[in-house]
Amino acid sequence: MNADTKSTLGFSAATRPFIAAGIPANALLPIAPVDAEISRVGELKSESLGKSPGGYHKRDSTWSGLFRAEHNYMVDGVPQDDRKRMADWPTPNVGVLGRYIPAIDSDAESDAARRLVERVLDTAFGNAAIAERIRGNSPRRLYAFESLDPDDPEHRVRSRSWSYRLPEDAETAPRHKIDVIGFGRQFVAAGTHKSGADYEWDPKWDLCGLYDRGRLERITNADIDRFFAAFTAELEAIGGEITNSSGGAMLGAERDWSKDAPIYAVRNIFDGLDRIPNNADNFETRDEFVSMLASIRAALGSEAEAEREQVEAWASADPIFCPPEYFDKCWDSLDRGVRVDRHSLDRRFRQAGIFASAQHEFAAAGD
Repeated sequence: MNADTKSTLGFSAATRPFIAAGIPANALLPIAPVDAEISRVGELKSESLGKSPGGYHKRDSTWSGLFRAEHNYMVDGVPQDDRKRMADWPTPNVGVLGRYIPAIDSDAESDAARRLVERVLDTAFGNAAIAERIRGNSPRRLYAFESLDPDDPEHRVRSRSWSYRLPEDAETAPRHKIDVIGFGRQFVAAGTHKSGADYEWDPKWDLCGLYDRGRLERITNADIDRFFAAFTAELEAIGGEITNSSGGAMLGAERDWSKDAPIYAVRNIFDGLDRIPNNADNFETRDEFVSMLASIRAALGSEAEAEREQVEAWASADPIFCPPEYFDKCWDSLDRGVRVDRHSLDRRFRQAGIFASAQHEFAAAGD
């Protein structure tokens, strides 16, 4: 069965086994399928298809990033009214919030690295019941747990990551990596990987089966600390080394770009915006418009407030579609920060066939 056929499965049907097992429905996210057509205005990277949360636009059957003004899906999950709206979205890919089901995602590049992780899991957790996600013949694995209390900040598992090398690895070989999927992040629990392989669970260590029976191991940050210490000790004992480690900031957190320079000349930002008018043809919902405003603020950086009137002229060119008072409300709501990175707007431009930064990247090449 090819990816096109698989992606006709509706999101509601794809989430049914998880909900039947008792996993909270609001912890399940729609993931843009691997064969999705990307919206020209919504922010979604082609390399993220199949693994990143997505929003479906029935008008033109395209996908963009999952966004809703004043709501953080990666932290608070999917409200009931949104679940009804998402029910028939055509994707077999389901994401699970690390807030509820934290996980250790092992991007092992070899069977030796996979076996190392398995040995350390045994050392750190003994005979605990841990769900194991597999994908085709890949040595990569994901090991899922249950949060001790997803609503208690003291018990939320913190996301973190590290990379490492084994003694037999060549210097030029890709580094193995481990990501702890905790609060503010998600992992794909069902559907199709971009390689065409299905995400599956080991029958003995199936996520839904273990959760349904109340057997899934519950963990806290102390358990992850114990795993990391055991992993480091085992790795160094065989002559390997940790090559990078980070605590992992919460994804989806608000960031303030007001002290950074614009990503490129301000006039180029507005030249690009002129080619994507703020109207119903380009922005189906108000949430899409607010997401675009966040990208504009991030791109303008320290010039955002100075250029407010010009942004408003773009936003309220059709005052019926976007009254000036509505623009003011949306713009002011972003004063404390935005949930997009610096180059979010440039990616949106490129998806729409607008290369506003080309003259800077190819300055010596002429027009």
